[in-house]
Amino acid sequence: MTYIQVIIEIIKNVNSRIDEQTNLIWTKYDRASDIKSELETDIKDFENGNLEKLEKYSLYFGPTGTFQEISIPNGWGEDFILMANQFDELYEKIKAST
Repeated sequence: MTYIQVIIEIIKNVNSRIDEQTNLIWTKYDRASDIKSELETDIKDFENGNLEKLEKYSLYFGPTGTFQEISIPNGWGEDFILMANQFDELYEKIKAST
């Protein structure tokens, strides 16, 4: 599995935790469907080899980033830390190879 394929799986994991009951108060999103749609579009881009949005995800996975702001009030903050650490490692490997 390539680095980007693992990142895709991490983003899919985040996406699977978001539903209409998700608290999005500390994000720019008003509805869960908005972020889910964005994630699904970005996943397709990554699957097609377009890595332009990788920088956006380095922010989303960063401290006080979108995913942390979703994870904490929704009870998966510890899981987020594991995902963010894995993302950061993979992101650095991708950046080093380009």
